[in-house]
Amino acid sequence: MRLAEAEAAARGLGYVYLWTRVPEFYAGLGYREARAVPLRRGSAAKLPEPAVLALEAALLKRLPPAPPEREDGDVWMRRRVLDRCADGAADVPAAALAAALGGGAVAAGVSAFPWERQVGPSCGCAAVTMAAAALAAAAAPEIAGVGFEAAPADAAPQAGALAAALALGSTDGELFDARDLARVAAARGLRGAVAAAATADAWRAAIAASLAAGAVVAFAYDRGEASDGYAPAKRRGHRAHYAVAVGIHGDAVACLHGLSRRPLVATCAELQASNAQIAEVDPDEAAWAAAAELNLADRLVVLSRPRPACARVALSVRKAGGLLFPSKVVLRWSFELGGAARAVALTASLRKKTREIEVDGEALRRGDGAAFRDDRVSRFSWTRHGHRFALEERLDLPKGAEAARRFRLSVDDVPFDVGAGGCVATVRGKRRTRGL
Repeated sequence: MRLAEAEAAARGLGYVYLWTRVPEFYAGLGYREARAVPLRRGSAAKLPEPAVLALEAALLKRLPPAPPEREDGDVWMRRRVLDRCADGAADVPAAALAAALGGGAVAAGVSAFPWERQVGPSCGCAAVTMAAAALAAAAAPEIAGVGFEAAPADAAPQAGALAAALALGSTDGELFDARDLARVAAARGLRGAVAAAATADAWRAAIAASLAAGAVVAFAYDRGEASDGYAPAKRRGHRAHYAVAVGIHGDAVACLHGLSRRPLVATCAELQASNAQIAEVDPDEAAWAAAAELNLADRLVVLSRPRPACARVALSVRKAGGLLFPSKVVLRWSFELGGAARAVALTASLRKKTREIEVDGEALRRGDGAAFRDDRVSRFSWTRHGHRFALEERLDLPKGAEAARRFRLSVDDVPFDVGAGGCVATVRGKRRTRGL
């Protein structure tokens, strides 16, 4: 099975499907029960039954025997083999979006919007990923005239949007609550603010103000079929889908979503009406989607770069534990937070995996925060003075990488990048630090 899964992933396929009478065995391999997949293509479904049977009879003379048809009692299952779809990823230039609108404006400060195809039902994750890539270089905005709800930021930062969604209890990347989309956005380093908007005029005002400030706006709507360009529809939420508004011209809005690189252009009235009637998950999908409650109607999620909470940030790096052969490296971040001077120090062993953290001179213990680790990063997060802190160590860098690149401090999901965002690296002794 792993060989088949590896081949599927190499071909850019998101899932491996199967049917079986021993679901317990495949559940142990990571497969989950799924809806049945039609074995005939959509074009065959449009032909009369006699024509299909005649075509199959002709093909059977040229092809080896087909596998047995599924029988009563068989269970369909599937397993995700790709978190993200790299194939087909491409930038959508801002000029192309403006042209699709017949003029108008796109998010201020953004010249191109990276597009990425979604895998499975993770359209919200794809929306956040596209927004994070597009806003990577954008300034943090102040958005006037938009009233935000508080979006709880209790999701631990994860390596990616899908991992953050799964940590919130999603089964396969589905996000049935606008606040959960905001939480996933926070895990990707964005500020996700939920705004209530129950009229087309409110949608128009919020989208226009957000784009003018350099933000983008995510929302859910009921999508139509591919033949209709996934235009807004009214299906009570049975085809709920996330899109990101990235441009506006009068009442027309240009949106990107994970099913097509072609921008969706619709009016604020059409999008708002489709969003407002989202009330339930498709009953045919309820068993495997595991949706607890929908909270998507009359909600917009404004995604932007967060404003740094800190000022006068400086980083010092020094070796310690020996003159000729130092055994550790000490990094100290000094900054102002809420008008008070703060400091975070990390002592990292060069020979062992020992890491010691001090906050304002007080040592942190394991029980003071939460730890996360995967193949690429190790992270420890904690809360102090009403702010969220996280120290991250890059595990995918070579051992000779500078300590200032290997370790990174974040406050309220805003990372202190050396040489950017006001963070200045200062080195005691030598101008250049060899670090870990």
